[in-house]
Amino acid sequence: MDAAEDATSDYEHLEHFELFEEFFDAASGLPKFDLTFVHHGLQDVVLHSDFSLQRPSLPLVMANSNFVNGVATKDVTLDDEHNLRVRLFIPEIARSCKAKLPLFVYFHGGGFSFLSVDCQLIHDFCEDLCKDLEVIVASCGYRMAPEHPLPGQFEDALASLEWLLSHSKRSTKDNDAALVDSELDSAAAQAPELERTVDEEEEDVESTSEAWLTSHADFDRVFLVGDSAGGNLVHNILTIFSPHPSYPLHFAGLILIQPAFGGMGRTPAESGELDRPRTCMIDFFWKVCLPRGADRSHPFCHVVPTLLSQGRQFSLPDTLVVVGGRDLLRDWQLAYYEAVKRTDTNIKLVKYDQAEHGFYTVRDHDLRPKLMAEVAEFVTDKRAPLRDRLSLSPPHVIDAPS
Repeated sequence: MDAAEDATSDYEHLEHFELFEEFFDAASGLPKFDLTFVHHGLQDVVLHSDFSLQRPSLPLVMANSNFVNGVATKDVTLDDEHNLRVRLFIPEIARSCKAKLPLFVYFHGGGFSFLSVDCQLIHDFCEDLCKDLEVIVASCGYRMAPEHPLPGQFEDALASLEWLLSHSKRSTKDNDAALVDSELDSAAAQAPELERTVDEEEEDVESTSEAWLTSHADFDRVFLVGDSAGGNLVHNILTIFSPHPSYPLHFAGLILIQPAFGGMGRTPAESGELDRPRTCMIDFFWKVCLPRGADRSHPFCHVVPTLLSQGRQFSLPDTLVVVGGRDLLRDWQLAYYEAVKRTDTNIKLVKYDQAEHGFYTVRDHDLRPKLMAEVAEFVTDKRAPLRDRLSLSPPHVIDAPS
């Protein structure tokens, strides 16, 4: 048996064996295509025979509770076993602003397999959202595929939302549920100055972080934000988990930036020969993140059929979808937009014809200010009425198709 045959035999027990034939050189175990170009500069990626992934070392940023560039940050660990963390970002304007600030609950991209809340790409984007839009950002981590395939990431997202729910209860428990907006603003004006919570380094992490939220986050203006895989996550946690009227949290809007949806077969955007390396990378992500044995007809990936079957009786919070004209996923994103339009949902499409996938992670990209302006316009004056609150109940489990 030569080296190539020996290496291939190591993988024969895997149900996803065809993945290795298509994407990896059997002798070396290395990808057949260059990952450097296709996904945020990732390289040196190796998928091992035990279905674990060797990930590249990427620049990381430590949280800093002192204000740097107008933003303070702090990490909260929700689950030590799964290393489940939330990184909070709060703008310096919170020191003097009497009104509470919108809360962005953000889920990062990376094919459900890469990146983290402390990765510089993700940290910098959240920092800019916080500073430029004057919002509080809760950047929520989740477990990685292929070690933890879907729906583990959705479960982690729900755990983060439940943690936020506990803060909304503390923030509003002494208020009459029938207060009008003006009374809420008056109550928010009594919030303590931020110095009392940000600069007291002797306080424990949990109580300090809670104070950032309970004193300064407006839980009537909570926006779920996700890019790429994070956009897929935002959609799925709202459609596979049911509304529950007893929790005082309403999502004022959804912001999906180049969300990662898919399906069986190739779209025109995915069919170009020059784009073959990036198409292979997309194939790779779906192979390793979907439930074992599932293909891209699975509703976690192919979301349009479920939307179309729901019709007008289904609605999401007001939604902004951002599409890039040079993104290989654009056809799936546009199909998603058209399907949501058929439901009882207010949805807006923003399309940048020259935008590639992930353009927003480049700080000096010429389209980034335009994106920030679109998000700011979407958020402005968008407030959840007290009579129309939304939260989450335990999940409806969606099994992989047989």
